[in-house]
Amino acid sequence: MATVDKICRLLDALPASNEPLSVLEELKLLIFATPPSSLKDVVPNVSFGSVFDCLNTDDGELLQVSCDVLGRLLDGLNPQAIYINFQSEMKRGLAHPLKPVKLLALSMLTRCGEACPDDLAHNEDLLLTTTQLLADDSLEVAKAASQALLQLGKTKEGLHAIYHGQVFSRLQEVLEKNDTCRYRVFKFVVDVCKLSPLGLEHSCQSGLLTQIINDLYKDDILVQLNCLELLTDLASVQHGLHYLDQQGVISKLENMMGKMDEDPMGSLLLPGLIKVFGNIARFHPKEVFEKYPTFMSLVFDLLSSSDVTLKAVAVETIGFVGREMEGKQALEKLGDTMNKAVRQLGVIIKDSPADIRVKALHAFAALMTLELADQTTELLALTESWFQHMAPKPFEVLMSLSRQPFPDLRCATHSVYQALALQVWGQKLMNSDPGFKEYLLDRTTEHEKEGKEAKFETVRMLAESPTTKETLGRPFYISVKEYYNEGPFYVKAQTEVAIEGGS
Repeated sequence: MATVDKICRLLDALPASNEPLSVLEELKLLIFATPPSSLKDVVPNVSFGSVFDCLNTDDGELLQVSCDVLGRLLDGLNPQAIYINFQSEMKRGLAHPLKPVKLLALSMLTRCGEACPDDLAHNEDLLLTTTQLLADDSLEVAKAASQALLQLGKTKEGLHAIYHGQVFSRLQEVLEKNDTCRYRVFKFVVDVCKLSPLGLEHSCQSGLLTQIINDLYKDDILVQLNCLELLTDLASVQHGLHYLDQQGVISKLENMMGKMDEDPMGSLLLPGLIKVFGNIARFHPKEVFEKYPTFMSLVFDLLSSSDVTLKAVAVETIGFVGREMEGKQALEKLGDTMNKAVRQLGVIIKDSPADIRVKALHAFAALMTLELADQTTELLALTESWFQHMAPKPFEVLMSLSRQPFPDLRCATHSVYQALALQVWGQKLMNSDPGFKEYLLDRTTEHEKEGKEAKFETVRMLAESPTTKETLGRPFYISVKEYYNEGPFYVKAQTEVAIEGGS
């Protein structure tokens, strides 16, 4: 009760105070020191309209503290209570000229939308103002407005509110304002499509989804790149991919990819095209490899490209596709073509600029990763085979990278060690290398936080593996467990011995 009384006292004192900032700062300290669970018992019993009144100021510091206090107090209310009691405050906040207040109002609106989207769907005034904020000068505000409106996309009534009547008209007005606003609206439409097949259906019927697809065929490279990014996002969900396939969009993308040599601007568009197919292949590798052979053929060719950007995209795509078990199985069917690709990854890992070597190491780690639940005899043989194809002496390559003076390169190498640590054949390689055990237990090889954490993750994998003790020996296993228990940043205490001598 003492907390409630003190909060009430400060709120009562606020309207008449000559120093509202001082009162609000004291209030902020008090409510942020109160656990959220306790605050939920306090907030319904206090009135904080006076804090909302403090938003009518040009004083930036006062405004920010007021928003901080309101945000914390409102967190203590359930969304239905916010919607019932603070609709006018939300409306004023959405129309406020300053960003902190808009963001506070949008946060309130998002919570209301999550809890009661159908109620919000009938509040046209709030929705129109929120839709207009998609065109706000602040990207942060525009994203928050999109997130608030997106809650409506989860229900039939909400979808009807978005795509019919004045809200849809306002959406079109924002879209036509400029190219930036156009793609904010398009991004929102794709996000609605991803929520459900019903969301996709409404978006399609509105004509906006068709507009997005039509942009793909415009003779403007920037427009095409933006469109590809949106289509990649849409293809990440099953019903989105099915729609694009049904509309013939995927086939057209493959045709574009196959004709890049004829297009002088093709190299700019190609990374986006590859990302579309890479994203699809991550979830449906078998289907992509069978229906769109141009994709992987081009990716493998680009591993030898002189264009560093295209080579990097190809490297990342192979890792992206080969991370999951289904992707590995699809890549295995490519036979020697895949073996050659792994060898090319090895060349990149050994003899390329540092940034692309890091990407290649992460991609190779993805190919090597095989969770315990997926470790069949066939897949273990596959990952071991790919490892041996990477270089004539692949583990020596990794150990040489572990000694490089570049932290990001050493961290990336640990991502490969972590994949090997889960597999018995990988542990055997670690055991047979004359310097690996000593290197792994030596804490002095890493000085940065990232490096210490990367090495610790390798240690953790071995400490938790059920086969480490048998494969690498009990003494090493005990040392690994000790390292693990001490944590990544343990420093051994140095004992100073004072020696008193005399002549």
